[in-house]
Amino acid sequence: MVKMLVGLGADVNQASWDIAPLYLAAKKRYKETMRALLEAGADPNATHKGQMTALLMAACHGDLELVDSLLAAKADVNQCSERGVSPLYAASVLGYVEIARLLVAAGANVNVTEHQFGLSPLLIAAHAGHKTLVKLLLAAGADINYCSKRPDTCKRGLWSLHDDDVAGFSPLCLAVANNHVDMVLALIIAKADVNKGSPAPLLRAIQLGSLNMAKILLRANAKTDTAFHGESLVSLAAKLGHEDIVRALVEAAKQAKPSFLTRVLSREPSLDLSSPSHAA
Repeated sequence: MVKMLVGLGADVNQASWDIAPLYLAAKKRYKETMRALLEAGADPNATHKGQMTALLMAACHGDLELVDSLLAAKADVNQCSERGVSPLYAASVLGYVEIARLLVAAGANVNVTEHQFGLSPLLIAAHAGHKTLVKLLLAAGADINYCSKRPDTCKRGLWSLHDDDVAGFSPLCLAVANNHVDMVLALIIAKADVNKGSPAPLLRAIQLGSLNMAKILLRANAKTDTAFHGESLVSLAAKLGHEDIVRALVEAAKQAKPSFLTRVLSREPSLDLSSPSHAA
């Protein structure tokens, strides 16, 4: 049908209601139609209402064949929607490792960020716990210590982290916040800065009451002599009732900087670690 219409002089780039034929074919996953349109000279970078391209839609579908066909037709691998969503970002949100692999091989920018939160593909993959995808992105040069930004709007959507406030989070902090232990270990092995982000990963572990995460971060030399709104981490953990974390923090501080324990206890006289409530 497409070939017949082209033979009759149809314009393969003529949009109807701002929907390009190629985009519609990708959305409906009409592969033969899409190939025919590309062969007839359809613009591989035509957008739907100035936003999504056929490649972005194909990435959202997780359709390797569609993505491969569009890349072969020279679709712009880094063209984003008006919200800053790239094909690689979409693949990272949805955990499509092989799609991401194709896009990276085609030159996708692994550090491009969407506009709402400034989230990178690595941040969103770490948040979702996509370990293989994180390794792929790191190998391609993703910034392991990049932190998200504060959003300019209160609106949330598919590309956000729903209702979470993720401003200032590093990939490591997001992995900690979501209790992805394997991801945390992988990021630390890859040399993630254990003190990067606001909140810092250790602070987030304390807020969540995760002794396991706190111990992992402390073994990786997370700083214990920081403060949260003027309050020491030890005091915060005690206030939240996390006595096991209090002991872990104090022990780590003693090993790292003996003078730190003296400073903490001098500021926090109520922290009597020899009392029954703090005994091991």
